[in-house]
Amino acid sequence: MRVAIERINRLEQENERLKRENAQLLQKFVVWQYNAHAHGLDSHKLNKALPSIDRGQTEK
Repeated sequence: MRVAIERINRLEQENERLKRENAQLLQKFVVWQYNAHAHGLDSHKLNKALPSIDRGQTEK
């Protein structure tokens, strides 16, 4: 029973940490969204795929 209680406590702490982290990331996203709009970046530019990186490890 003690092990279960300790696990529940750890999971509750982790859940609270993740909630705080998610809130911080959402706030950062709002800032990025505002700055993107202020600098004329549209969703097409923001969603453009990343360029592939050739590190000489694969053959084409």
